[in-house]
Amino acid sequence: MFGNCCVWAQQFPTVTLHTEVSAALRVTLPSVLLEQVLANIILNAAQAGATHLWIVAERTENGISIVLQDNAGGIDEALLRQAFQPFMTTRKEGMGLGLAICQRLVRYGRGDISIRNQTAPDGLSGTVVTIHFLHEHGGRDGDNSSTG
Repeated sequence: MFGNCCVWAQQFPTVTLHTEVSAALRVTLPSVLLEQVLANIILNAAQAGATHLWIVAERTENGISIVLQDNAGGIDEALLRQAFQPFMTTRKEGMGLGLAICQRLVRYGRGDISIRNQTAPDGLSGTVVTIHFLHEHGGRDGDNSSTG
């Protein structure tokens, strides 16, 4: 699942991808849907002008945390509060559905997603998207969970 992040990032040669992913993480969202969420967030970062993207996926005390952080300058605070609203976009080409779809997919997997501005590891301003899934046995229809 996370190996595909490198493939998606190759579409944006100006973005350097930094990953720190713990082995064998299982989340309650089918891998194809999690890949869609991650691809959309990577696309957003690249289109916003990120030159670096950090992805950390690890076990936490109560679940799995996936954090994607860019250095693309952050999002205006007024717009940040509306980031997951359908049709909210700052780009002429965009439809503003990407993050709304991400939120719905993550919630389908019984997870949470949040977004905030934060200084990136390189000292530049950026955005952090945090996805969290609680520990759970099996997925929605038996065991359809994703392993990273």
